[in-house]
Amino acid sequence: MSEILRTVPLPLVGLAVIAGVVAALAVAILMRHRRLDRAGAARVLLAAALLVIAAVTLLRPAGMWAGVNLVPLRSISALWTDPNLLPGPRWQIYGNVLMLVPVGFLGALAVRRTSFIAGLAWATAAALVVETVQLVFVLGSVDIDDVLLAALGGAVGAGLAVALARAVARLSRTPQGVRVTG
Repeated sequence: MSEILRTVPLPLVGLAVIAGVVAALAVAILMRHRRLDRAGAARVLLAAALLVIAAVTLLRPAGMWAGVNLVPLRSISALWTDPNLLPGPRWQIYGNVLMLVPVGFLGALAVRRTSFIAGLAWATAAALVVETVQLVFVLGSVDIDDVLLAALGGAVGAGLAVALARAVARLSRTPQGVRVTG
């Protein structure tokens, strides 16, 4: 998943983002008309997020092979500590984490009862699929650190979803007219 912005045609990214926005609008309309519940809405938006990730990470010319890294933390350490690198490559680390936060968030909400494990599983599975497709079709690089960073992003997203669900549940139990202070 590294070096994405240099190798992905920007019109494809734009198209994927537009598809995500259209999905969000469709979900808002369907929820307003009570045709879709929270879990169903999360599933639709999860599918849109996965489509965006697939477009950004997989739709690029074949043959741009950068190798395989199966040693955990090797790439992260190199990107973080190499004094010859500018701070820019660190954004590969941040990008791999941030890209999977929505998947963790929506994955946690896509089940009947909000689940941290479901969000983490969705994000990790998405990263494993991307890395496997990159290996099979010789696209970019295959890096175990990308999976670790994606799992971290998924955990952050899932944690946010669980915290939000708890806050909403707490607020919905508060009797009307009672002021909540915190």
